[in-house]
Amino acid sequence: MTRESIKNLARKYGLHVQIGEVNESGLDFATAAGVDETGKRWLCRVPLRDDVKAGIHREKQVLQAVRPQLSVEAPDWQIAEEDFIAYPLLSGVPAGTIDAEAGAYAWQLTVDPLSDHFIETLASGLASLHHVSKQNVAGAGINLRTIQDVRTRQLERIGEVKQSFVVSEQLDAKWLCWIHDDKFWPSETTVIHGDMHPGHMIIDDEERVTGFIDWTEVDISDPAIDLVGYYHTFGEVELRRLLQAYEKQGGPLTEGAVPQIQAWAATSPLDIAEFAIRSGEEAYQQMAKEALEGQD
Repeated sequence: MTRESIKNLARKYGLHVQIGEVNESGLDFATAAGVDETGKRWLCRVPLRDDVKAGIHREKQVLQAVRPQLSVEAPDWQIAEEDFIAYPLLSGVPAGTIDAEAGAYAWQLTVDPLSDHFIETLASGLASLHHVSKQNVAGAGINLRTIQDVRTRQLERIGEVKQSFVVSEQLDAKWLCWIHDDKFWPSETTVIHGDMHPGHMIIDDEERVTGFIDWTEVDISDPAIDLVGYYHTFGEVELRRLLQAYEKQGGPLTEGAVPQIQAWAATSPLDIAEFAIRSGEEAYQQMAKEALEGQD
């Protein structure tokens, strides 16, 4: 994907922009910032695979439903076609971006420790998201699910992955124990972002979270899922700190949700395997094989 090809796609839909550096580090979309003739800044997204295109209309509808109910910004798609998306760039920058060479985040915030501004505004944004009306989002094409539906779906995911990969007995037993143990599970589902990590959190120059981007995985499910990326990145101490602030903001999870968040984190081999099956990419096939068989 080149600057010129994105510029041409934008022009095809009436948007005349000068394109900056193209970012293809994401799994689903190539992205690039652009500036139009008036100086307005845009974010352009181009799907990298055909299976991604099928969700574009749904994501646009969901954004229209959730944006008025959030305490933070979310993208306002002005162009949403199967081969091109564009929206006015949100103010601020991602909290972290993946440095492909280093294999780690390049940070735009202080991480040791995380600032109170970051924690409190992230907690507020997540709490507002998890109180978004499920009925509104269901009207945008998301299935209403109960917690029992979510648990059943995890059993189905394991079965589907086993059709393509070998799963170690230890990992299989761990997942089944978690799914069938009532003490892990909340009583209600909520609207979730589904792919919440520092690259999808927009912050200002005082490290306040001002927006959430990339809503491709939005769903109605267990709200603990939206804390998994944070746990993977910052660890348990910072997770407990965030949960304390989140609960004060009225979020439906308490500090007692830590084991559930850790249990969801342990399903990452399923995520890798599902992407490998969906994309057919050999590198992810090997990653999935190693993760599911318990290889280091």
